[in-house]
Amino acid sequence: MSAPFAGVRVVDALGGLLGGYCTKLLADAGAEVILLEGPDGDELRTWRVGGGPDGGALFDHLRAGQEAVRADDPEAVTAWARSADCIVVGPDGPDPGVLAAADPALVAVSITPYGRSGPWADRPVTDFTLQADA
Repeated sequence: MSAPFAGVRVVDALGGLLGGYCTKLLADAGAEVILLEGPDGDELRTWRVGGGPDGGALFDHLRAGQEAVRADDPEAVTAWARSADCIVVGPDGPDPGVLAAADPALVAVSITPYGRSGPWADRPVTDFTLQADA
């Protein structure tokens, strides 16, 4: 029996802990996942508890079976989005509505603390405030 997401390409333009957990689930279900990293790399690469020189144990766990590529500018992200079936973005990433309008078959997922618009969209956020709100 094949994996349920075999043949599906997912581009993670969010990265970090949220993007990592989301796309790990998809990779574990058989999707091909491409992590787009900026000039400083993914933020989880700096978390050093075990693991190798390119990331600690958490990065290694969340990114197992995924490919990481450098995408330094918005045009590179857009190009990768055109090659994907699904893209995961964050509050500072490309607008998922614009991406989906350009390709109606693309599934654009936006993971944000309080939405991309509305009264709380610009609210300051830390891990502590999110945990308190949860």
